[in-house]
Amino acid sequence: MSSQSMEKKTLKKGEVIFEQGKFEDWMYDTIQGRVGIYAGYGTEDEKLVAEMGAGEFFGEMGMIECYPRSATAVSMEDDTCVQKITQGDFSEYFREHSDRIYTIMQQLSRRIRKTTEDYMKLCRTEGEASGTDGQTGEKKGGLMAKLKALGGALAKEKSRKPGEYEKGEVIFNEGDYEPFMYDIHNGKVGVYSDYGTPKQKLLAELGESDFIGEMGLVEDCPRSATAVALEANTRLQAVDAETFDDYFRERPAKVLMLMQQMSGRLRQLNKEYLKACKA
Repeated sequence: MSSQSMEKKTLKKGEVIFEQGKFEDWMYDTIQGRVGIYAGYGTEDEKLVAEMGAGEFFGEMGMIECYPRSATAVSMEDDTCVQKITQGDFSEYFREHSDRIYTIMQQLSRRIRKTTEDYMKLCRTEGEASGTDGQTGEKKGGLMAKLKALGGALAKEKSRKPGEYEKGEVIFNEGDYEPFMYDIHNGKVGVYSDYGTPKQKLLAELGESDFIGEMGLVEDCPRSATAVALEANTRLQAVDAETFDDYFRERPAKVLMLMQQMSGRLRQLNKEYLKACKA
């Protein structure tokens, strides 16, 4: 099916496109106008999670993960036009528009970065108010024990070196600029904000066939977190923008896994962020 034959819909301001909790395995491309993504839409806890404009996708998490909608999508302007992309359309659509894979990854990355920033801001505020680390309720003085549990002393920097890493070694640091991602072939990697400080927080723990640093690949931004090997002989493959097309052609299933991972990470962040908002 060509992209021209995919279903398009023109909406009025305030019209609901899909509802939170509904199971729908398709996504939308915004042709014109604006779409608001809301958690708790129509309730006292309603919160605008994201605002999508022309050229941006939404609902991709439902299609990529085959998971119930985590939010409600609502047209924010009259004459907002969206194009529906089903699972059946997906392969054909991205053969015709291969650059749009990169667009979806960039969009997911921006949303992950923004939600992480908002979430950490809330956690720091909570921690300052309670005198705890904002995650487990432990006193801040107990965080050094957690670092030692990861492998002893604080890891020395070992960024920009694809290959094998020992337990406790830093793969890249928060604030580093590295325009590539890593495919984890073996071992486990922890992704931390404020690594090595009293505010340290584990954001994700990733293993074989997962990816780290994909946000550095698709966004012209410094690393938003620190990645640390959690096991001995953790082995990684580096992929940059120049090699991504070849990587995609050789491993299309891996790229879908990457998108699933990014989608799952965003879903979990949204969940934790909204929980922190209520707290």
